[in-house]
Amino acid sequence: MTHRYTLLTQTLLLYAVAFLWGFIIATQPAASTVAPTAPSVHPTTTIMLFALASAAALTLVKNVKTEHFWQLFFGVVAGAGLVIALFYTVIGVMPTVAAYATSLTIATFLIVYRKRSKRIWIHNGVVLIASVGVGRLFGVQFAPQSMTLIVGFIAVYDIIAVYFSKQMFSIAKALFEHQSLFGFILTPRFSDWRESFAETAKPRVILGAGDIAFPLCLALSYLTHGAPILFLVVTIATLCGIVVLYAARPEKRPLPALPVLIGCALIALYVATRLI
Repeated sequence: MTHRYTLLTQTLLLYAVAFLWGFIIATQPAASTVAPTAPSVHPTTTIMLFALASAAALTLVKNVKTEHFWQLFFGVVAGAGLVIALFYTVIGVMPTVAAYATSLTIATFLIVYRKRSKRIWIHNGVVLIASVGVGRLFGVQFAPQSMTLIVGFIAVYDIIAVYFSKQMFSIAKALFEHQSLFGFILTPRFSDWRESFAETAKPRVILGAGDIAFPLCLALSYLTHGAPILFLVVTIATLCGIVVLYAARPEKRPLPALPVLIGCALIALYVATRLI
């Protein structure tokens, strides 16, 4: 039971930092002057691309066994998220070109340091910042209605991938073995974060990066499209969803987080829009 409380605390802290960071980089005035314009891509197209990307990832996991490939893949994908989050963090205090150079330099350092140290704390930090970058990118790009459709589909996909096709396990297991997991490694004690994620045999809980990124996308979509109160509603509902998740999660059995979190957020949004 003590371990469960520790895992819950770790999870709540990760979400709190992600949503606070996302709020800061989405609302600072300097960021709006360099924000990308809204895409012409329809949300249905985005959903189809997500499905194709998932199928491609499963195909690669089954056929590509080279560790160097997966570490390079992790570096490129996580690095892109890092650059976005760091760029919008520093753009308020320096010119655009300097902000790009600074964010790229810091992102490169973090990716290299993670690979060399293999510590859980730096891995979780890299994944957290990259998740904030993804949330900032897509949360600003899509209107709330479109983002609701996208995260709703992904939540349903999460159920299918965990309970029916089992492909989520295949992908996560392979990426973990290649030390390229796009997820957070939660441990029974905070002090265990100093250990190597490549060596420790202690029990762990894996929380996917998308479990933070997609609720953050939904929250930032409302924040940047004129509904800051609903950003707060999604944030609080997501944090409550985490508590529900840990209360309902059976011991040593997987439970997809995203359906619970998105479900809580959508219920809260429905109630809030009726009351406001």
